[in-house]
Amino acid sequence: MSSKNKKLFLCILIALIFGSVFSALFSAGVFIKWQNRLTDALYSEQTPLDNIIIIAIDDKSLQEIGRWPWSRTNFTRLYPLISDAAVIGVDVAFFESSDAAVDQKLADATRTAGNIVYPVEYVDFDKTGKGGNILKPIPVLKESASRLGHINILTDDDGITRSAFLRIHGNQSYESFPLQILKAYLGTDEYNINKDKILINFVGEPGSFTTISFSDVLNNRTDADFKDNIILIGATSPDLHDDAFVPTSAGKAMPGVEIHANTIQTLLTKNFLVSQTKLSAILTMFLMAIITAFILYCFKIYKATLLTVALMAAYLMIAMLAFKNGLIMNIIYPEVNILFTYIGITVLNYLTEEKSKKRVMDIFGRYVSEDVAKHILSKEKIELKGEKRKVTLLFADIRGFTSLSENKSPEKVVEILNKYLGKMTDAVFEYKGTLDKYMGDCIMAIFGAPLEQKDHALNAIKAGLKMQEIAAELKDKVAFGIGINSGEAVVGNMGSEKRMEYTAIGDSVNTASRLCSLSEGKQVLISGDTYRLVKDKVNAIKVGERTVKGKKKAVIVYQVKGLKR
Repeated sequence: MSSKNKKLFLCILIALIFGSVFSALFSAGVFIKWQNRLTDALYSEQTPLDNIIIIAIDDKSLQEIGRWPWSRTNFTRLYPLISDAAVIGVDVAFFESSDAAVDQKLADATRTAGNIVYPVEYVDFDKTGKGGNILKPIPVLKESASRLGHINILTDDDGITRSAFLRIHGNQSYESFPLQILKAYLGTDEYNINKDKILINFVGEPGSFTTISFSDVLNNRTDADFKDNIILIGATSPDLHDDAFVPTSAGKAMPGVEIHANTIQTLLTKNFLVSQTKLSAILTMFLMAIITAFILYCFKIYKATLLTVALMAAYLMIAMLAFKNGLIMNIIYPEVNILFTYIGITVLNYLTEEKSKKRVMDIFGRYVSEDVAKHILSKEKIELKGEKRKVTLLFADIRGFTSLSENKSPEKVVEILNKYLGKMTDAVFEYKGTLDKYMGDCIMAIFGAPLEQKDHALNAIKAGLKMQEIAAELKDKVAFGIGINSGEAVVGNMGSEKRMEYTAIGDSVNTASRLCSLSEGKQVLISGDTYRLVKDKVNAIKVGERTVKGKKKAVIVYQVKGLKR
């Protein structure tokens, strides 16, 4: 398998691993609370229907009429004032008898209105929609009501009410209070929905629907038009504790009667919310992970990072758009899956590239110093071009190598040559030089390129002196001839696109090579140009002027004796 195919295989494998892990977590319901909270943030403000009006048992009404519970006479007086409504839903529990005459008058007013829905309440019910004991209105009200519906509110484990049971089944099954009100409003029982539970599409924060104080209606202090509208009567005062937190609460609990209003609007507009199926959510997770894998496979890390962030943002935008169209997509798992797939593949790429880079460094470091190797490897693109740079060139070769090797086998000659050249190369690297090339028993090095060096001339001389120290320690007692020159040269990558080398060319290079030829064993010869750069730091004696091949003008030559202390 090629390295590219192997990388693609590993990227996809990591994506599949994380996809499997998060699919398992999703199936187990882990992070469900976080998912619900993220979904809650997608609710946007909608326009509440004008034909749904709440008559509120609010703080103002409690102050004017008195402490709760009120005499049922107040409701007997209220019903005729709003009797032209299409339907009246009374979210008040009349489960216990009061004064018989008062109860009878309320029943008569209920029968006369002919459009009043009263609540029943399951004392216990579970999340599957099965109920047990049930509380009902007193018999005279039950008989006079047009319809009965349960008012039980379903609250999730995190304390938020998001859904409603349209039907609760048990020994006695009842449809919900909002559904019965809607059927009364439409004047038909043909409104069929094949779900026992729906997600409520809340229109906004608490207080979104038209709300009028009970006392204002009772005392004729409102010009509201109730005709043919849906009227809901219920408690909104916080002291009555008939409220719950919902996705749009914004820190404020929503009265139960307004939760019913939101449920009625959801049913009436049929603007239902539907959760993404489990299979669809799992397939989405795998898809997001695989897309992330291909991004990291195809692009370099900085582009891949931007594209991964863009993918996460795009998915969130799609989820928001889907929510507006009634589909609740899973948000947290695909997003976290993208993130972990990105991290996993990035770590893999880093470890793989570090291993590859170390291998390249091990090989490349045989030609240039570590600093130079790092500099060259950091380049995004190696280009064929040169630049003028002031550098110092060093040439060194072994004196008498021909006679030294004439009685030895080729293998032994190579062994000796490698040993000598290796020692000289170590000296070049020690003083930050760049190995240009080997030429038989000769070595060429550049100081001051590709990395600029302030003391390139001094570093070259130090490398030359180090070579002479090494030569003195070798048992073969060979001598190195060393020539050093400073000046302007063209340095850079030269050759072809398929084969190039980093080198230097120019008159200064030729001069260094000629000085090496002039050098006798154990000598480090430098040009006058080099001496001017280091005269305060090295001890050198003037050898004189020498004519070198290829130059008409004589070159002033110095022999380095050592460094000044």
